[in-house]
Amino acid sequence: MIQTYLERVNPRYPFLHEETFLQWFHSWKEAMRSGDTIPLSEEWKSFFVTMAFAVSLLLAARVSPEERRISNALYSVALSSLSHVFEKPDPVLHVQAYLMCTIHALHSPSSQTVLTMISTTMRCCVISQLHRSMHESSSRDHSTLRETQVRRRVFWSAYSIDRLISWIYHVPCSLSDEHIETRLFANINDNEMQCRGSESNPQVELESLPRQTQVSSALHLIRVRRIQSRILSIMMRADYNKNLSRHYGWRSHILQELEEWRQYLQPHSDPQSKGYTSQGWVGMAFNYTVLLLHRPTKENVRGIVSEKCLQACADIITAFRKYQKDRETAQLWPGLLSQFGIGITLLYCLWATPPSSRSDLYRSPKTVAAIQTCSVILAVFSEQWIEAEPLRDLFDVLSEKILYDTAPTKDDESNRINTYADAASIKSRIPHIQSLVVNTDICRMITEMVTEEFQTPWQDPRSNDLLPAWSSEIHSPGSCFLCENESQEEGSTSPAWVGGFEPSSANLNSHYDDDLFAFPGLFGSVEF
Repeated sequence: MIQTYLERVNPRYPFLHEETFLQWFHSWKEAMRSGDTIPLSEEWKSFFVTMAFAVSLLLAARVSPEERRISNALYSVALSSLSHVFEKPDPVLHVQAYLMCTIHALHSPSSQTVLTMISTTMRCCVISQLHRSMHESSSRDHSTLRETQVRRRVFWSAYSIDRLISWIYHVPCSLSDEHIETRLFANINDNEMQCRGSESNPQVELESLPRQTQVSSALHLIRVRRIQSRILSIMMRADYNKNLSRHYGWRSHILQELEEWRQYLQPHSDPQSKGYTSQGWVGMAFNYTVLLLHRPTKENVRGIVSEKCLQACADIITAFRKYQKDRETAQLWPGLLSQFGIGITLLYCLWATPPSSRSDLYRSPKTVAAIQTCSVILAVFSEQWIEAEPLRDLFDVLSEKILYDTAPTKDDESNRINTYADAASIKSRIPHIQSLVVNTDICRMITEMVTEEFQTPWQDPRSNDLLPAWSSEIHSPGSCFLCENESQEEGSTSPAWVGGFEPSSANLNSHYDDDLFAFPGLFGSVEF
């Protein structure tokens, strides 16, 4: 089970140095085998080993009730040793412990647990100053260099999960990018840290290794998380709805960066692979980010937004179901919520767009098939978690009614959701659904579809005034405030974020060596 953990989790979140962790495991194993009581000074190792066991049991595509019960029991046993971890003076060890709890939470059917654990982890990072480079040692010996690399891996693993949770639940990130100054960890294998540290110029060597390693996938994942973080930093602004939501220029700017990220990976991915090097994994991450950029509303759903959403939703659902069917993905609670949200977004585009504005994509077999496939995905999740059943049931009701209502020959108001015989029952479920989903955008779409009249926003001709800002996806640097901020950064010693935008993600290409991202390695999991 230890090997399962190292093979399935560590490539994406390499916060445990493999050799060091195996030493902890063998030390713990020997003590257990001999029947000796583990010394109190070593009891903290029990937490990490037992937690790795608990997580490993949840990494299969299908987890039996017995495996889940054993995992929860192991989790409880591990928590009994957590106090011994906090007795150690090493703050990095504390964050590693919180990360282990967070990884377990991702496999548990509780949104509150997931949100609480990652928030606690990031707060611990801040308290321990892991986001600051000034606290890193300037020594060049190999032990210090390894310590620095592990420290960075721990922070950026927490960052990556935090950004994942932020876009799944559409909540602000726990730590703003503008407050982060620590560099990314080097693209080297664990067993190379010591020998690299003994070379004449170790720091240069550690920063310039464009090749496939144990941590390549984590580095690529962090890069797309930084793009997503930038989107979230804009969408979470207090003035977003007033000043930025209707403008497409900044979205085109970020789409260019996203396309560059995909281009780095695509030539090196394996189209025939069923694993992490396949183009499917890269494509899903790309489409997830496209959806994050384009949140449909009744005001913007016509044109570019709906077209991009429909295409991205259909592609994600199709790819996810393929990996789910082939049992190549673990069951994660955020994975369920992401698929539910994608399905709701797809239905909302159909519901909110008037017949006169629907393109052929609305009526394509691919769109209808994606809705049906999403129902299957949610049904599979419901077999694993009884907590997922309300999401499955709501989606099935909405999809049945919306597919009927949007059929070309159907215009009978008696079949609309808000006049549906079970509408009161559906409305009564909304508070519980909201507690599971949390994401305010998804909750808004559900509430509108259930409580408002079908397509009525488009009876107001004034809604046409909202179209021009979204009528073109051409990126114009002269009218893009992101380009403006980048120009300010280049021509001034003053930080561009004085005007309200973060500098650390203003130009992703300038922050890291292009070579660092030239090899995808094990890209990542469909849920991550």
